[in-house]
Amino acid sequence: MEKQEFDKLIESNGSKNLGWKTFRLSEDFYNDREIALSEHWQKENIKNTGINFGQGILQDNFCEHKGHPFSIGGDVMHLKINNRDRFIVATIIQWLGTNVGFCWLQEAFKKAGYSITKNKE
Repeated sequence: MEKQEFDKLIESNGSKNLGWKTFRLSEDFYNDREIALSEHWQKENIKNTGINFGQGILQDNFCEHKGHPFSIGGDVMHLKINNRDRFIVATIIQWLGTNVGFCWLQEAFKKAGYSITKNKE
């Protein structure tokens, strides 16, 4: 992929909180974990004034309250998240649903004393 094509993809997907390999989210390449993680990440990064700083999870992680935490105003955004940042993080979030990413998650949680189990339906 040429740099210009990749830059277009970053702008398009990043603005939607989507990562690089979106073909893996299609019916032809179905992976329920990747789809679930990608869809949940997209949903949680929609601006919503009623939640935290109202910018979505990724941007909210770079904001803080100055003064009383329940007051309106005085919030500071230390780092403005751009579409490239969104693209990179969304790629990693989706990767966590792959076999390799999921095994990595399981091992990390195992070291912390937790286990990931599938719900029986």
